[in-house]
Amino acid sequence: MLAAYQAEFDALQIKEEQDAFLECMKKIQSEIWLHIISCVYWEAHRDAAHEYPSSSLVFTSILD
Repeated sequence: MLAAYQAEFDALQIKEEQDAFLECMKKIQSEIWLHIISCVYWEAHRDAAHEYPSSSLVFTSILD
């Protein structure tokens, strides 16, 4: 998949298009990281609520 993005970037001739492409890739990367982090917090909250019902309030306050 990375090779496809690299080929698409290499095909761009104008610097402004290259810059716009890179900004788009940065945005996608940050959205992916936010999704990963939210999944990690969700799993931690779920596991804590299951094992230690009183600790779920701590995770809820962190996420809010």
